Amino acid sequence: MRILIIGASGFLGRKLIKILSKDAKEGYEVVGTYYSRSIFDNNFKYYYLDALSENAVEQLISKINPNVVIHLVANPNPDTCEADREYAYKINVKSTEIVAEKCKKRKIKLVYTSTDYVFDGTNPPYKEEDEPNPLNWYGKTKLIGENIVRNLLPDNHLIVRLPLLYGYSGHETDNFIIKVINSLRSCNTFAVDDKRIRYPTLIDDVSVAIQKLIKKDCVGTYHISASEGVTKYEFALRIAKIFNLPCQYLKGEHELGLAKRPFNSKLDTAKLFKTIKVEMHNINDGLNLVKKEIEMNF
Repeated sequence: MRILIIGASGFLGRKLIKILSKDAKEGYEVVGTYYSRSIFDNNFKYYYLDALSENAVEQLISKINPNVVIHLVANPNPDTCEADREYAYKINVKSTEIVAEKCKKRKIKLVYTSTDYVFDGTNPPYKEEDEPNPLNWYGKTKLIGENIVRNLLPDNHLIVRLPLLYGYSGHETDNFIIKVINSLRSCNTFAVDDKRIRYPTLIDDVSVAIQKLIKKDCVGTYHISASEGVTKYEFALRIAKIFNLPCQYLKGEHELGLAKRPFNSKLDTAKLFKTIKVEMHNINDGLNLVKKEIEMNF
């Protein structure tokens, strides 16, 4: 099986290409693309790709001839999406439409990553079939992307909705954990939301779950999430404790960011665990794994 990861130089993409490439002994070949981020692991094969160029996407898919395409290209920041809706629409919707159309043309399975922010957070936990009602532009664009994928590839798609992700996959400056560490080490105040409940999920676990869903040739929508709920402030306190850093510089806030966010958009994962066996680390165990990775690379 040949897998093409569009957006493999991003946060989840760098971890996913490593996890999927471990199946090389089973005949898997994994190729990734990059655009703005050109720093990545040279042990893997990458191609430059502008996912907003129909010709470029067509040419690369024709060249690679994959069995599965994983589309990760997106702007996942709700505030920047709100501030520049036109650009967010291009990245989150237009690129998805282009990739989905090319996959439909060649009968290629498409894996699309979405978000818990397609829900309004008023009645958790949310099952896959529950009615979405996004509160912000980011969630709306991802929901539009979901519907494009379903409409163009009704029997040949896999949509995975994800919550707040954390982990370490190398060369990161915008990683939340790295931001907390750098701020506390510099004795700088770090303000973070202490109102909304999030479900931090390790990117290693997400990558393994996607790997197993692909192996099983699953079709449809699946929720991938850890079960432990905390505010981002509480999550930052856990980071400080695990990394032995002073926590007095952390400041909990109730009104942060331009975009509206759901209070509690917990994803119901019963369908996932009925389909595959996968471990979801709790926060402390996951952070300890991340700590080991960071210490090995610094």
